[in-house]
Amino acid sequence: MLLRFTVENMFSFQGIETLDLVAVKSCKERMGEATFPICDCESDRRALKVVALYGANASGKSNLLRAFHLFAEFVRSSAVGSLTDARVPVSPFLHVANWEGPPPPSRMEMLFVHGNFQYRYGFSATGVAVLEEWLYRKELARRYAREIELFVRYQDDGRDVIEPSAAFDRADQLIAEKTRRNALFLSTASMLAVPEAMEIVQNCFGRMAVFSADSDAMNVQTSKMIVDNRYRAQILSFLAQTDETIDHIEIEKKNVTDEFSSMMGRQVGEAFVLEPRVFLKNPEGHAYGQSIPLESIASRGTFKAFHLAGPMFETLGSGGVMMVDELDCRLHPILVRQIIRLFNSKTSNPKNAQLIFNTHDTNLLNDKVYDADKNRYENLLRRDQVCFVERGGDYASHIYSLIEFQKDGKAIRKDASFEKDYLNGLYGSIPYIGNFWEV
Repeated sequence: MLLRFTVENMFSFQGIETLDLVAVKSCKERMGEATFPICDCESDRRALKVVALYGANASGKSNLLRAFHLFAEFVRSSAVGSLTDARVPVSPFLHVANWEGPPPPSRMEMLFVHGNFQYRYGFSATGVAVLEEWLYRKELARRYAREIELFVRYQDDGRDVIEPSAAFDRADQLIAEKTRRNALFLSTASMLAVPEAMEIVQNCFGRMAVFSADSDAMNVQTSKMIVDNRYRAQILSFLAQTDETIDHIEIEKKNVTDEFSSMMGRQVGEAFVLEPRVFLKNPEGHAYGQSIPLESIASRGTFKAFHLAGPMFETLGSGGVMMVDELDCRLHPILVRQIIRLFNSKTSNPKNAQLIFNTHDTNLLNDKVYDADKNRYENLLRRDQVCFVERGGDYASHIYSLIEFQKDGKAIRKDASFEKDYLNGLYGSIPYIGNFWEV
C-alpha cells in the first residue's frame, strides 16, 4: 500500500510536495469503510482507499500522476534493456529565473508498506545520472522499531558510491559495481535476484499503475484479461452499466501481418492484434448472432470504460495502487460514483486496493452514501480524501488536503457545503476568470 509520495523539482513542482494517504485520526467519518489498518499488528494508523485531486486546469494535477508513473516505471525497467547513455526520465521545474548552468536534480520518494514492513525508498537524478538513492525498512510488528538502512547511494568526488548494508541480504558490492549510472540500484538488485529487491519491485511497484485513455498498454490489458478469463464477468458487468445495448464481448485475434509489414517497409513475421467485438441486444433482449468491432459502435465513454475496466479489476484483485487521469472525463457521474464506491468498500475491495484520481466533478464533494456502521448517510469522500493542487504566482504547484484547511482558525466541519465553498473560492485551487470580452 502507498502511504506517501513526495516530489521535488519535477514538472511543475519546485519545492517539496507530498501526497499523503495516511488517514487523519481526527477525521471520523466512514472510518470503517473508507480506511484500513496499515498492518494487522498496528491498529492506530490507517490508510485511505481513495484520494480525489481537484484544481484548475494547468494546476499540476496530471503532473503529479506523471511523476508517479515515471517513478514506478523507472524502478521496474531501468536495469533491463537500457543503453548506457539512455536518459533518466526526470523533468525539472523550469520557471526559475536565476538558475546558472544546469538545473538541480529532481527528487522523488515513496513511503509504502509490504507485509509487516514499512519501506522508504527514493532517488535524486539529473537527466543523465542517478545521484542519490536510498532504501530504509521498518518492522511494523515492533511498536517502537526504528528504520534500518538497507542501502544508500551518493556521489563522492565524482564517483558513484553505493553502499548496501548487511541487512539487505545478498546485495553485495559486486551488484553495486554492475549498476550503471543511469540505472537504479534497486532495479539492478532485483534483476540480479536479490530476494528483497525482487519482492519490492515485483509485488509493490509491479502493482502500481497510472491509467490514461491514451495509454496503449492499458488499452490492451482489458482485452488480454478477457482472453485469459481473468475478471471476465466483472468486466462485462461493468461495461453493461455504460451501454445497456451490449449483450457481451468477445476478443478476436486479428492478423495484421500485411499491414504491419507495409508500415515497417519490410516483411515481418506474423503480427496480431486483439480486437474487441461486441454482440448487441435485439429488441427482444437477446444477442444478435453477429458481432461488430467495439471501436465502430461504441461511444467515447464506453470505449474508455472498456479500457479502464481491466486495470481497475486487476488493481482490486491484487490490492494494488491505481491512478486515473481525469476519471470523470467521458464517464457518466453515476458511473464515476460507482467506481469510487467499489474502492471505498470492504465488500468489493477486501484487499484494500487504492485509487487516486484527478477530477473536475465537484458534485462528488457533496455526494452522500449510506454508512451501515453508523446507520446514517455520510459524504462519499472523507475530508482527508479530498486534496487540492494549486499553482501559485511563482508557477510552482502545491498540494494540500481539505482536512488541513482552516476557516477563521478552525478546521472545516464535516457537514460544510464543500462543493459550494470550493466553487466560491474558499479552498483556493480554482481558475481565475477575467472578462472574456476584454482584448
